Amino acid sequence: MRQVLLILFLLPLFSVAQDPSQSGTILDFNASQKLGEKWSLKAKVQSRISLIQSENFEVSQGKAEMRRLDLQSMLQRRLSPKRVVAAGLMHRSSTLSNMWRFMQQVAWVNESFQFKYAQRLRLDQSLRGNKDWEYRLRYRLGAQFPLSGLRLDAEESYLITGVEALAKTRNQKEQLEARATAAYGFLFNQGNKGEIGLDYRLDGLNSPIPDHQLWVSLAFFLK
Repeated sequence: MRQVLLILFLLPLFSVAQDPSQSGTILDFNASQKLGEKWSLKAKVQSRISLIQSENFEVSQGKAEMRRLDLQSMLQRRLSPKRVVAAGLMHRSSTLSNMWRFMQQVAWVNESFQFKYAQRLRLDQSLRGNKDWEYRLRYRLGAQFPLSGLRLDAEESYLITGVEALAKTRNQKEQLEARATAAYGFLFNQGNKGEIGLDYRLDGLNSPIPDHQLWVSLAFFLK
C-alpha cells in the first residue's frame, strides 16, 4: 500500500513536465455542526494561491497570486449509517469573475477491516457573470486508513487517497477532467483533524492539449 501511495505522489510530477502546467497551494478550512440526530450543517472556506505557471518547467509567472476564494455551505441529512444526501451553495470570487454554484450530492461510506472508503456522486450547476450555465457531474472514490493499529484514535495519524472523474458541459461543449489526491492526516481529537498532501488535476482530457495542475493542499476540519 505504501508503494501505491508513493506512485500517486510521484506520477503527477512526471506528467506536468510535458504540458502547460499550473502549481500552487490550496488552503481549506472546514467546519460542521450537528442539527439533531440526522441533520448537520457544513461550511467550507477555500483559497487557491498560484505560485508557478510553466511550460516544461520554464517559469512564466513566479509570484504568488490568489486566484480564487470559495465560500461554501451544505445542509446534510443521514438516510442510514452508510448513506448521506446533501445540498448546498457556493460563491466564488476570482481574478476572472464571480460565480455562484448550486450542488446536490449523495455519498456512501463503508468500513472494512482497517480501511474506511467512501463514494460520492455530485451534480452542480454554475453561473458566472453573463455566461451560460455550466453543468457538471462528478464521481469520487476515496480511502482512508490509520498508520498505527487497526482503527484511528485521537492523536494518531492516517493516510487518505482519492480519485475523481468529472464531466462538464456549457453551450453544448463537453469537457472531461480527472483528479487524484493523496494526503497525510493527523486526528487531534474526535472530529478535529488536519491534512497535508498533493492534489493533481488533469483538465481537458478530450482536448488536444490537456492542462496539468499540481497543488499542495493544506486542510483543517473542525467539529
